[in-house]
Amino acid sequence: MGHKHSHPEKDNKKEGNNNKHRAAFYVDNDDPIFQPNFGMTARPKMPPSAPPIAVPDKPPPPRSSAPPPPNFDNRPPIPPRRSDSTLSPPPVPSHNSSKTSNGFSRHPSATSTKSVPNVPCTPRAISKSNSHSGSVHCMHGAPDDKLLVVESRFLAQTPQEISVEEGDLLYLLSQSNSEWWYVSSKTRQFKGFVPKSHVVFAEVKEPWFAGNISSILAEQRVMQPGLPIGTFLIRENIKTGTFVLTVRSSNHDSPRAYVIHRRPNNDGFDIRDRHDQVVITFGSLLQLVNHFSCEKVPGEVQICTKLTKAAPPLAEPTEYVTMRKWQVNRSEVKRVQEIGRGQFGEVYLAKWRGVDVAVKSLKPNHTEQLANNQFLEEAKTLTKLAHQNVICLLAVCATDKPFLIITEFMKNGSLLSWLQSLAKKLQPIPLMSEETSMKNVLVGASISAQVASGMDYLAANQIVHRDLAARNVLVGEVSSNGVPRVKVADFGLARKFDIGDENYVMKTDNLLPWKWMAPESFDEQIFNTKTDVWSYGILLWEIGTLGKTPYRGWDSEGTLEHLANGYVLPKPELVPDYVYEDAFQKCVSLNPQDRPTFDRLFKYFDDINFDSLTVRRSTSRH
Repeated sequence: MGHKHSHPEKDNKKEGNNNKHRAAFYVDNDDPIFQPNFGMTARPKMPPSAPPIAVPDKPPPPRSSAPPPPNFDNRPPIPPRRSDSTLSPPPVPSHNSSKTSNGFSRHPSATSTKSVPNVPCTPRAISKSNSHSGSVHCMHGAPDDKLLVVESRFLAQTPQEISVEEGDLLYLLSQSNSEWWYVSSKTRQFKGFVPKSHVVFAEVKEPWFAGNISSILAEQRVMQPGLPIGTFLIRENIKTGTFVLTVRSSNHDSPRAYVIHRRPNNDGFDIRDRHDQVVITFGSLLQLVNHFSCEKVPGEVQICTKLTKAAPPLAEPTEYVTMRKWQVNRSEVKRVQEIGRGQFGEVYLAKWRGVDVAVKSLKPNHTEQLANNQFLEEAKTLTKLAHQNVICLLAVCATDKPFLIITEFMKNGSLLSWLQSLAKKLQPIPLMSEETSMKNVLVGASISAQVASGMDYLAANQIVHRDLAARNVLVGEVSSNGVPRVKVADFGLARKFDIGDENYVMKTDNLLPWKWMAPESFDEQIFNTKTDVWSYGILLWEIGTLGKTPYRGWDSEGTLEHLANGYVLPKPELVPDYVYEDAFQKCVSLNPQDRPTFDRLFKYFDDINFDSLTVRRSTSRH
């Protein structure tokens, strides 16, 4: 932990870094930070729409004997557009699934509890023996890639429309119209138009389809403790217009990732090799999953292991969510043991209603100094925050002193102590194998991405942290491949802005963590998201050095003078050159406007994580 100081020094500007950068990992340009095609030719985000097809006059027969659709020149008339509320899309799903979607997955859900029946077809199909477990088995018969599921009820109002109920199964006959799809019922002899906002492809309802989630979250899901080898999911990459199959290949190594390309004119999907050559093609993602879930995969093309189980959403501590309460009785909190101590008080493990929680007890003199009303208002604001990378503040005890702040308990302590413990286990860097070195980069990228994700959430809620450092990031579960789940914590100095404000001007003379502070914070004691980005840069250096103290042995005056003269913390040995140049150096730019946003930083490190997983993929031939 660094020393703290209360006297700011003068800030000087520094010329921007003009060093040559690796464009693929560049943070501050307007192009996508990283295009994960790994030498493949660039592909558009979405392929062009299929040309209009003739609408059949009856539901299609089973796929095994389906003739080509008749080429009729006349189609049923498109029903008139309506403005009623029945065309509203379903609610956006949780953070475990997609936030956005394209024409394929309109409203994906990763929490389906019901198996979608498949239509007969050749050669194989998926059957889930337990719809809650998500287990998959190879069977005869194949899924229909044109099968739709109704997400919300729709009542027909014209002869060209058909009424459908939630859960109905439909065949897609034509999608030539942008708002209405021409369908036939799977179980009834009806055909007609329905709003496409009311239906999704059956694949979207499969528990293995995760939608538009990050590479980091996909890795965390497949590597949860207790899941078997072969646990998998398919996620969408909106930026590249592709899909990614993420597979747990072992219990101790990082998962493998395989890029799935949509074929031209939406005519199925293919997997390619490093030279962008198609090695295998499927009519649908369901067929792909079925193919690689067989004990003996047919054909020459193989992946790392057979697919066995759909990766469930992350097991969030739901008891914490249901327990969140503004004020609690102090007698309900049963102290267990002290786990930390600082200048503002102590932190101890406690039991609250039978659940492990962390309790911060503020010293009476500091509660008075922080101004009781302001403290309570800030705590009340923080109880409304909910993000997978931000510590969950459950309640406070503020009826008498000392005040108590109750949060979820993270069993592996601070990131600082976790990194320092990791440093003791690692071999000297010159003796590290290439595999160990790559794994360290993967772990560092995952931690960096998770912290950036949490900080981006705070910034979106107009909250500036002001004390971001490894000591204030907590570590929870560690996955089987050694990658931890981390959360931003310790909001003792956090402040909320009004919408439209850019800065928080500090009005008290509290001691501040100067080694993590941006120079402009010393100059005028002004704090904003850009100063948090500077602190994040110092945190990156802590991660790269496995918990070393920045500016060790320097005082605040000497440090500020060196920074004004262009000094930058040296590159840690474990950190790749491109990360040091394109992320760390950008974060600690003396010009705040040159610092990247947390959103770009998250995407940057998530892409590095994706790169690490994908370059190791092996699509082999036998």
